[in-house]
Amino acid sequence: MNFISTLAILVLLNGLIGCTQDSKNHLIQFNGSTMGTRYTIKIIDLPSNLNPDTLAKEITQQLKSINHLLSTYQADSELSQFNQNPSTDWISVSSPLVTVIQKAQEISALTQGAFDITVGVLVNLWGFGPHLYQPSIPTPAQIQAAKQKVNFELLDIRDSPPALKKEQGDMYLDLSGIGKGYGVDQIAELLASKNIHNYLVDIGGEERIKGHNSKDQPWKIAIQQPRAGIPKAAYTLERTSGAIATSGDYQNYFDYKDNRYGHIINPKTGWPTPYQSASVTVLSTTAMEADALATGLYVLGIDKAIALAEQSQIPALFIIQSEQGIQKQASSYFPYNKILK
Repeated sequence: MNFISTLAILVLLNGLIGCTQDSKNHLIQFNGSTMGTRYTIKIIDLPSNLNPDTLAKEITQQLKSINHLLSTYQADSELSQFNQNPSTDWISVSSPLVTVIQKAQEISALTQGAFDITVGVLVNLWGFGPHLYQPSIPTPAQIQAAKQKVNFELLDIRDSPPALKKEQGDMYLDLSGIGKGYGVDQIAELLASKNIHNYLVDIGGEERIKGHNSKDQPWKIAIQQPRAGIPKAAYTLERTSGAIATSGDYQNYFDYKDNRYGHIINPKTGWPTPYQSASVTVLSTTAMEADALATGLYVLGIDKAIALAEQSQIPALFIIQSEQGIQKQASSYFPYNKILK
């Protein structure tokens, strides 16, 4: 994840020039770049004691701090420092990093390793990591060697004092499958701490919402069609609370000898998950959990993922773009009645 601090504030007075900050349905929108992607934050009815410029600075600082915590693109980030440390003893880390990794390990256990943050060495091997070089097909020997360093059970966590321990010194953690969700949650908690009750936080498509939009209606969340190019909504979902995350291979991939290889690596096989122009959308109370679950379910494949979603009561929607059009399948816990399209 890399961060380019370019925060712009767009204040929209619901189309009415001269409307005051305290007026009904006053919308303030913050846009910018973080974690190698774009973010949008929409706030309805900003409390009168809050200044938009001051809030913008707080959001910027929060995102910088998160990126400095979780980025593999910053050599001096806390995660990068851990990855570069060859020690197999306990390594002291911050409590926030432990919090993220604990949730990651929880999802890894639930998905039987389909979601695994130790997959970083394979991500780098396939050219999808922070190093700038052309993606390529590794040799079977390279894949096999890298797989020896991939297993979430080789990573130990200590709460107090917070620390991590890896059984192999050259293991490489990659939090890209959970980091944006964590960032969304942190911004949502920042807004909630300021008594902001109606908001939408979006970082790279991972979202958390609360309350209503500027029309005093539930927020409308677009679920994209799983195909490359200009984003287009396949469905629109109404929500007043919670988080939503989508995982797919249709935006980040490379072509080689008539085959397409997506960026989501299967930790078990060492290969990219078979490209199928598909996506998995998950609903949860937190964006961090939804983010990780969406990735894990995508790696599992639709049949195993549906079975797990039913067993674990996960609201999940699977979309496949085929020549016959859009096909969908969902767990029984997904709120079909809230889909508008």
